[in-house]
Amino acid sequence: MNYCPLCRAELVTKTMKDSRSQRCPECDFTNWDNPVPVATGVLFRGEKIVIVKSRTRGDQWGLPSGFVEVHERAEDALVREVKEETNLEVSVLGALGTYPIDTGRKKILLIAYETIVEDGRATPGSEILEIDEVSPEAALKLLKGREERMIVETWLERRAKAT
Repeated sequence: MNYCPLCRAELVTKTMKDSRSQRCPECDFTNWDNPVPVATGVLFRGEKIVIVKSRTRGDQWGLPSGFVEVHERAEDALVREVKEETNLEVSVLGALGTYPIDTGRKKILLIAYETIVEDGRATPGSEILEIDEVSPEAALKLLKGREERMIVETWLERRAKAT
């Protein structure tokens, strides 16, 4: 954003510690440039996890994910997005952490959960090119996003501690 959406004056960038904001010198509008929340998760069924190739990521494998709507909890957004993208019904078992990503185009905050597939046959929704169920070790090799690999690693570590 280069100009104030309220008065159209040119915004000035301010830096405070590790964060930046844009401020309008005319009307004091501030653009905090906060990340957009995106819910994602490890969907496991048996000894395999679900990975997808979405239309927006081309031929890259990723974890099922989607934007959190203003009226939703992140857990509910994940359940909704998984159903829309894969036709699978999942239950959220717990949180796996948050992972900030700055793509250069947009800032997102991945909110990750552990889920179990309860029902459904994996069928790609309109946003998905391909779905696969693979071992966690294979997923670590196939997933392109560093943060998604970190999510799977966290999930594996927690499973190992629980056994």
